[in-house]
Amino acid sequence: MFFKKKNTAVEQFNGNWEEPGVIGTRIEIENGKAVILWRNSPVLKTKFHVRENGDGSLDAIPDENGLRYENDGRVYAKVTALRLKDDVLYFEEDFPISGISKTNLKRTNHSRYGDYTVVDGEVLPLLQGKWTCDDGFSTLLFKGDSLTLNSAQTVRIRVLKSNSSAGPYKIVNEDPSKYEVGHYYFMDFDGHELTAAIMICDAPPAILRFRKL
Repeated sequence: MFFKKKNTAVEQFNGNWEEPGVIGTRIEIENGKAVILWRNSPVLKTKFHVRENGDGSLDAIPDENGLRYENDGRVYAKVTALRLKDDVLYFEEDFPISGISKTNLKRTNHSRYGDYTVVDGEVLPLLQGKWTCDDGFSTLLFKGDSLTLNSAQTVRIRVLKSNSSAGPYKIVNEDPSKYEVGHYYFMDFDGHELTAAIMICDAPPAILRFRKL
C-alpha cells in the first residue's frame, strides 16, 4: 500500500500570502500553481517547481515571470525571486525604471475581501427593493445580487460581516479589485438604514442615508 507523502517541498508553499496591514501584493498558492495579485487584481497565473537550498529555504521557480495588468498585455515587471524560509515568503520584483522591489509576505486567513465573511444569503433578502435618500434625489434598487444606482449604473455586489469586530454589514463590489460601489466610496447597512459616502476633492466626504420604500 502506498501513502501520499505529506508536506512536500511544493506543498509547503500552499496558502494565501499577504504583507500584513498593507493593501498591495497578495499571492495565492496551491499545489504548484500560483496566482499573484496586485490590489486584488491578478497580474500573473503560473505553475512553478521548487528548488531546495542548503540553508533550509525553498525557491519557487515559476514557468512564467512577467507581471501584466488584465487590461494591458504589456509586462510591467518581472518576478525575480519567490523564496520560502521560516514561514515567510520573500517576493522580489524587477521594474524597468525603479529596479528591484522586495516584499515579505506572511500567511493569511483573509479572503480577497479582507477579514470578512460573505453573508449574502443572510442579508440580501433584507435589501431587496428600492431605497431613497434624504436628499430626495439618489436612489438604490436591489434585485438579487445586483444593485442599480439612480436608475443608471448596475453593479454586482456582495455583503460582508467583519470577523474581528461588531459593526454594520459592508456592501461591496463583487469584484474585490474594485474598492468602490459605483460612485460610492463605501456602503454600510445596519439592518435598517443604508449609509453611503461620496468622496469630494478638498472637502470631507458627503454622507448619504437611505431608507427602504
